[in-house]
Amino acid sequence: MSDVQVFRPRRSYGAMAGIGLLVVLLFAWELTRNFAGGTLFFIGCALLFALVNLGWAVSTVELTETGLVRRRPLSGPLPIAFRQIATCEESGRMGKSISLIYYPLADNGLLDLDTPRSCFLPGVERQDELLAILQRKIVD
Repeated sequence: MSDVQVFRPRRSYGAMAGIGLLVVLLFAWELTRNFAGGTLFFIGCALLFALVNLGWAVSTVELTETGLVRRRPLSGPLPIAFRQIATCEESGRMGKSISLIYYPLADNGLLDLDTPRSCFLPGVERQDELLAILQRKIVD
């Protein structure tokens, strides 16, 4: 593996974002016909649903020789070296994705074993391949 492999998110995130925006438009249309405070609440919920799915739809996972990099909009890249990963497994009920428990790097470059962190990757195309690579590269 000499170059970077990019794993794109599943298309279902884009579809769910589209459905969320459609629901926002339907509630907005209802709001113009009959103003109600509850409708504003549901517009907010549908908009939040659409934005979360849109965020997942444009996220990517890059696999390098030393680890992975999760890229999400409006936040910096999150690089995680293979040696930092404690566990890696597929989780979720309907839309399965990969969840990681990893140890951040301390200022001196060593692993900070006192503060494990979690990272949820978006469900990606070729997820079985990514999971197999990650599980093979984890240092026990």
